[in-house]
Amino acid sequence: MSRLRCRLPLLFAAASFMPVLHAQDAPTGGSSWLIGGSASIQRSRNVESEITSTSLDLNPQLGYFIATGLALTANLRFARSTAEGASSTAWGVGPGASYYFGRAPRTLYPYVSGRILWGRDRNTVSIPLPGGELTSSSTNWLWRVAGGGALMLVRNAAVTGELFFARNRRTSRGSEPVARSTDESYGLAVGLSIFAY
Repeated sequence: MSRLRCRLPLLFAAASFMPVLHAQDAPTGGSSWLIGGSASIQRSRNVESEITSTSLDLNPQLGYFIATGLALTANLRFARSTAEGASSTAWGVGPGASYYFGRAPRTLYPYVSGRILWGRDRNTVSIPLPGGELTSSSTNWLWRVAGGGALMLVRNAAVTGELFFARNRRTSRGSEPVARSTDESYGLAVGLSIFAY
């Protein structure tokens, strides 16, 4: 009985540290790294002209969890889109943040994310004149918000799926006056994430 009384404080101390150990075992714990990306095929609508286009959008990402569940991210973007008689190639770079729900190790981590990217577009339009096409370039700011889930396949890797909404503000300086346009896009993106912890 006396031995049990001596060990009780040790058992209580060990039990009090269990939540901390579980949080550190989770892939979304503080000081973890996130390496991943997503791809989507999406439809966009130009607000001014009502023209729609189809595009392939690739979004590599590197993140660091500054606290359990909260990751600051560095994001890249490469997109190729086509519309009737026109095509566009775009790239972008910028910061973002993601928050993953759930502290203990689990199979599915729901999350929300947001990012803002600065980039450039190169646009090509077919025209019925000698040469056959007209090219222009523009700078853009893109805001993107998303919500989805990361399904853990193994201890360090997950497949992700998310619904997103993006708004892209373009400024073309190749002509006078300066031309501005706004695109809105939405869709489903799928990807892969690797957690280093």
